[in-house]
Amino acid sequence: MTASERAAFVRVAILGLGALAFAASASAMPVSAFLSKVDKLAKAGAVATMSSDASLIKKELEDDAATLRAERLAATQSGKTPAYCPDAESGPPSLEEIVAGLKAVPEAQRSGTEVKDALRAFMAKRFPCSR
Repeated sequence: MTASERAAFVRVAILGLGALAFAASASAMPVSAFLSKVDKLAKAGAVATMSSDASLIKKELEDDAATLRAERLAATQSGKTPAYCPDAESGPPSLEEIVAGLKAVPEAQRSGTEVKDALRAFMAKRFPCSR
């Protein structure tokens, strides 16, 4: 590979990483939007399970939970104390518990707080680490 080919490759790689970073930040949902969708779905009743908002909320929670799990495992593997330490006996939190945890974010901070960050704080309270 020539020097100009390497330079072109590096530029493309940097642009690709930048695009990924932008896409990741663009998909982050603020707590205010999440709770607004939850409230709207609660008012819609049984019909709400068919809506695109229900799928969006489910995907947001699944993606954020996967990210937090990866963070926790990486911290554990590197010898650091993770943000939360779930135990096998208690099982995962219910949707109602998660929503209550997100509602614990002060209203003034909800639009500037990502669901993932609020979920991390909720999990840290629910599953504290004893280390």
